[in-house]
Parts: sequence; C-alpha cells; structure tokens
Amino acid sequence: MSKLARAGLTAALLLGVAQAAHAATITGSVQGYGGGILFTLSATDEVVPYGDVTVTLRATVTGDPILDNGDLSSIDPAWINMVDVGIHGMDSFMLLDAPNQPDADGAVWTSVFGPASNRGCQGRSGVFACAATTDPDLFAAINDGAVHEWVWGVELGLPTEDFFANGLASLSHIGAQVQREGHLNGWILSETPIPEPGTALLFGLGMIVTGWSVRRRA
Repeated sequence: MSKLARAGLTAALLLGVAQAAHAATITGSVQGYGGGILFTLSATDEVVPYGDVTVTLRATVTGDPILDNGDLSSIDPAWINMVDVGIHGMDSFMLLDAPNQPDADGAVWTSVFGPASNRGCQGRSGVFACAATTDPDLFAAINDGAVHEWVWGVELGLPTEDFFANGLASLSHIGAQVQREGHLNGWILSETPIPEPGTALLFGLGMIVTGWSVRRRA
C-alpha cells in the first residue's frame, strides 16, 4: 500500500472513530440491587429538545431482584419510585420523559434538584437531577424483562465540548429508590457509574489508531 493510501486509510479511521465516539457520547452503568437491575446512564448532544444535552437513565430488570432486609430476611422490591443522576456542569434541566406518564389523570413524575433520599428529592444540590412519584400508576414496575427510562434535557454552564471531554466525570452518579407494600422507606441505591465495555473499547481503538499514525510519521 502506498504512503498516500496509508495516510488516507489513517484519516478515514480517525474520522470514523471520532464520529463513532461522538455518536456513542458518554455512557456508564451500575449493576444494582443484587445484580437484578442494570442502570445505564448516557448523555448525547444529537437530539436535544431542551438545553445543550439530553441525559437518559435506563433501568433494565433481569430476573427477580432480592434484597437483604437486615434482619436475616429477604425482600423482593416491587417498583422504582425515585431516581437521581449526577450531572456536573449543569445549570438547569427539564424532565422530558419518565415511566407511565402521564397517567389517566394526567399526573407526571416530579423532577427537582436532588439528591434522592428516603424523604424524597432533597432539592438542595445543583449537581443532582432527581425524579420521583408517589402515584402508584406511575411506578416503574420491577418485573423480569422490564425496561424503564427517565430522560432529561440539560442546560450546561460550560461549553458542550468540555462536558463530553470530561467523560464520566460529567456523569458521576446513579441513584434510585425501590419500594414494596409494607416497606415504603425503601432501599436507596447510590453508586458511581463505570464505563460501558463498548465505550472503553472505542476509546482504546482511538488510542491505537492515533499511536500508529504518530509512529508512522516519526
């Protein structure tokens, strides 16, 4: 292959990686509640109905999550009634979508600043976007195979490119509360998301291609 062809291939690969990385945006996940619920948090600037970025929290239920009740007994949670996400650089947000809303009476999830706690969304930290409901018709049921999403439009106080350059430092927290009848204090999840395998692989591929290009020019 000629030097010109190699240069063209390198440029194409770099462009493809850059475009793919932009399309993949920022994505991290947490395996919560005994591994029975996978929470995936992502941000993108491709489709933004409000603000600068769209942030999505997805909860995927696998099997039948069982929790330690702290008294040698186990509890199977029935629904998710509250979630929160940590978004650094956030100025304001709007909840765009949430499970089962609106219900027959037009009720929707309420979203304010967090963090989440057993007393609801605390409304005292500009880092957390929190969404909660006390309406049983809006609860996100914890059934095997269920998938639920909460979507926020977020206005940033920093350049969008800086937000994405910071990676998961921009999406630093995943939280949730689960409940069931007789256990309305529920169980709070509070975790730091880790990179999705595909995101890490994409980053590694970008480094490999960039390194190969630098070595070829040396």
